[in-house]
Amino acid sequence: MRVLDAEIEEGIEAVKQVCVASRLGFYRDPEVRMHEIVRFTLSADAEVEGKPGYRACTLDLSYEFVCDLPGTPTHRRSLESYLQGLRFRLGNVRPYEHMTLSGIPVDLEIQWPFRLASHGRDARVVSATAHIRALENSEATLSLRVTRRVEVGAVPIFETIFAESIVVNALRKAVDSGSIRFAAPDAHGLGLQNVVVSSADYDYEAKRFNFAHPNERDIGEFLKRKVYWLGFREGVKTTKVWIADPFDSEYLATTPQRLKQLAQLLSAEGFLHVDASGDFAHASDELLKQAEVFEGELRNRGAPDRSIRSRQTPLVTEPRAQASNRGGGTDMPRFGKWETVKELGKGGQGKVFLARDTTKLEIGQVAVAIKNSVKGVIDTTVPGEPLTVAKAHDLAQQILKYGRADDPAHCGALKVLRQPENPDEYEKQLGRMKHEVDALGKMNHPNVAKVLEANLDQRWFVMEYFPDEDLTKHLQRYKGDLLQSLLAVRPLVQAVAALHENKLVHRDIKPENIFFSPRGLVLGDFGLVYFIDDHEARLSETLENVGSRDWMPTWAQGLRLDEVRPTFDVFGLGKVLWSMIAGGGKVPLHYIHKPKFELEQMFAENGDIRWARRILDKCVVEDEENCLPNAGALLGEVDIVLSALRCRGQVISGSVARICRVCGLGRYKLVANDRDGARNFGLNPIGSDTFKVFSCTNCGHAELFYFPNGKVPAAWR
Repeated sequence: MRVLDAEIEEGIEAVKQVCVASRLGFYRDPEVRMHEIVRFTLSADAEVEGKPGYRACTLDLSYEFVCDLPGTPTHRRSLESYLQGLRFRLGNVRPYEHMTLSGIPVDLEIQWPFRLASHGRDARVVSATAHIRALENSEATLSLRVTRRVEVGAVPIFETIFAESIVVNALRKAVDSGSIRFAAPDAHGLGLQNVVVSSADYDYEAKRFNFAHPNERDIGEFLKRKVYWLGFREGVKTTKVWIADPFDSEYLATTPQRLKQLAQLLSAEGFLHVDASGDFAHASDELLKQAEVFEGELRNRGAPDRSIRSRQTPLVTEPRAQASNRGGGTDMPRFGKWETVKELGKGGQGKVFLARDTTKLEIGQVAVAIKNSVKGVIDTTVPGEPLTVAKAHDLAQQILKYGRADDPAHCGALKVLRQPENPDEYEKQLGRMKHEVDALGKMNHPNVAKVLEANLDQRWFVMEYFPDEDLTKHLQRYKGDLLQSLLAVRPLVQAVAALHENKLVHRDIKPENIFFSPRGLVLGDFGLVYFIDDHEARLSETLENVGSRDWMPTWAQGLRLDEVRPTFDVFGLGKVLWSMIAGGGKVPLHYIHKPKFELEQMFAENGDIRWARRILDKCVVEDEENCLPNAGALLGEVDIVLSALRCRGQVISGSVARICRVCGLGRYKLVANDRDGARNFGLNPIGSDTFKVFSCTNCGHAELFYFPNGKVPAAWR
C-alpha cells in the first residue's frame, strides 16, 4: 500500500467521518492515484431485487479538496449535503436513472474523473453513457465539456461533488432539446456526442445554472413520471422514490422543499402516496392508470428512425402552460423544445401558435448573458475611463440577439389538434394530420412548406413560420398586373406539379394556404391532402365535400373521394391567379366571365389582361373534361403567356383595343378589312388572299395582317 502524506491522510479521515455521519459505508482505494485524485467506494442500505441489501458507488475527490476538507467548513458542509443526497439516491430502486422534462427516464453511467480536453486548454471533459432502460438499442455515448472558468462559488465545477449534478442536468437538458440521439452505436455508427457547459449557462446572481424554465404544472408532471419510472419493479407497484432530490431541484429551477410541497398536492389529487417525512413517495392506482401514456412516450422515442416523427424530441402528453419569457407574463403552452410566443389563429380542428425553438435561442439564457455582460462592464470599467470597444461589442451582440428572438430562423408555426368529443371525428382529424405530415415530408421543394418537427402521438407538429403572412394580405400588389402575377404564381404551379408527380392532390389551394416569403409564394396547410395510391386510407365519407367551398371546383360537389384528380388543384390555382389579378375578392363557382367578375372589364385599358383568358379558360371551368389535366400542363400554358408578355405581345382580336407600339398614346383602328381596302395601301391580293390594316389614331403608324387563302390565323380565333 502506498502511503500518502499526512495532509492527505488527515483529509481522508475527515471524509470517512462525514460518510459515517451520513450512514454510508466507506472504503478508500489506495491504488487509485491518477490525476491527483483519491477514489472512495461508498455504500448505502437499499432494497435490491426485493430483498434487504446495499448499493455502492465510487466518489473521486481531488487532492486539493481532500486536503482543504479538515480546515474549510464550507467544503465539509458541501460534502455532507452531497453524501446525504447520495444515500437517499442509492435507496431508489433505480439510483442512476434520471427523469427528463420530456418524460424520458435516462440511465447515466459517468466515467469519472474529469480529464483535460485534447483541444482547448480552458476545458475539461468527462464521458458518459446514457441509456433508456425501457427500450432496446437506445444507448448514446456522450462527452460533456466544461470550461475551466466556470465555478460554483469559488470551487471549479470539475470537482465531483459540485460537478455531478451539473453533468446530469446538462445531459437531461440535451435530451429535452433533442440534441442527443439514442441508438446502438454499432448499428448507426454514432461516436461521441458533445454536450457543453460554459459560463453563459450560469446565473451568478441566483448562483445556479439555467437548465430549464418549467412552471409548476410541468414540475408536477415530472414528479408523476419520476415516481412511476424510478419506482417500478416487476411485480411491485409500491416501491418508494426520493422526491426531494437537489439534482432535480437544480434542473427544474426550484427547491427540494417546493418539490415536497408539489408532491403533497399530487397526493391530495390521488396520484401519489407520500410518506410521513414527505421525502419519499410511491405510485397510487390512479397514477398507474397512466402507464400507457408514459410508456407511449418512450415508444415514440424509440420508434425506428424512418419517419419525421421518430427523429424528433418526445414531449409531454398534454400542452403544458409555460410563462412567456418576453413580456406580458401570460402563460402559454410549451411543447418540449418549442416555447409558444403567441396564438396565430384557431379553427374547428385546433390552434396554431408562433413557437420559438429554445435550442436555437433560449430567451432566459440570453437575458442572463445580457445581465452578465452589463455586470462585466460595470465591474471592469475604471471610473473616468472610456468603455472599450470589445466590451461594448459584447454587450451589443447580446442585446441584438435578444431583439431577434422572433426571427423566423428561430421560430415555427406549431399546429395543435384539439380532441373532439366524437371519437370517430377525432380519429379522422388525427388521420388528416398524419397525412399532412407525411405529404410535407415527401416533398423537397422551395415552394412547399417544410415540417420542422412532429409528434403525432401528442397531436401536434411544427412547420416553417412565415412572418409576412399569407397571400390574402398581399393580393393588392398584383392588381391589374398580369406579368407580375404570373411571375409570382409560376413557382407555385411548379410546386403543385411536383405534388402531382408524387401522386398527391392538395385539395385546398386558396390564398389563405399560400404564404408570402423571401423565396416566393409557398404552399402550406396540407390538411386535406389526398394520396392517389389506392392503399391510402379514406378519410372523407362518400359524397362528402372536400376542400373550401369558395375554391372547390363546380364538378366536385358531391364527388366521391376516390374520384379526386389533379384537376382539383388546377381549378384552385386558376382561382388564385384570378384573385391576384383582381387584387382580392372571390369569384363564385366558375363565373369568371360574369360581368361583375370579368377581368377584361375591370381593366379595360390594359390590353395585357386579355392574355389571362388563355389560362383561366382552361382552369376555372364548369366541367372537368374542359380543365387542364394537371399542374404540369398548366405550367406549360403559363410559360407560353409569359413568353408573349416578355416580348410585349398583344392579344389579336377585333374587339380588343390595342395601344400603338410607336407613340404609345393612340389606339390601332381597323382601316382596311377587304380586298378593295387593301389596294388603297398599294396591296394587290391574289386569289382568295386578304389583308387587315390597322392605323394608329395618334401617329398614323400602320400594321398589316395577312390572311392567306382567306383562312383566319390561330391568334384571331
